[in-house]
Amino acid sequence: MDDLLKILGAIPLGIVITLALFTVGAIWQYSRIRTEINDWIDKRVFSPEFIDKVAAQAQPMAILDATGSVIWDKGAMNVITNFEFTPGDRDPLPTKLLLHCNRHLAQPPIVTYLGPDKGHWQPVRGQQHDWEYSFDWIMRYEDSPGPWQFLIQII
Repeated sequence: MDDLLKILGAIPLGIVITLALFTVGAIWQYSRIRTEINDWIDKRVFSPEFIDKVAAQAQPMAILDATGSVIWDKGAMNVITNFEFTPGDRDPLPTKLLLHCNRHLAQPPIVTYLGPDKGHWQPVRGQQHDWEYSFDWIMRYEDSPGPWQFLIQII
């Protein structure tokens, strides 16, 4: 023990202070870098662009108009290459929807009508990767001017 005290006593005070300052500085620098990295990650993860990108891949969906327009898209049009609405004979509401997809979908896309009219439809697998929907409208509001929009969800 006496030998250890002699060795420690022989170290100049300047070297001890330098080592102590270096250690404190290294700990402070590590803490600052870690805080900056966490702040950078938080900015990226909680940005609207990143959230939109993840949402488009997690549950792609789109709103389609019966006139053939894409009103809103969150990744569904990456799967759907084209779509066709067949209008009714006397009614502007469509009687059929044909979704052309660029890959096989094990489950049919969920189609939800966004208007006040009531109806039901069943998906039927078409040619290749297509899905066909035949609409049967059971309640029609005469003063419903449209636009007739449908939410398409890829599952």
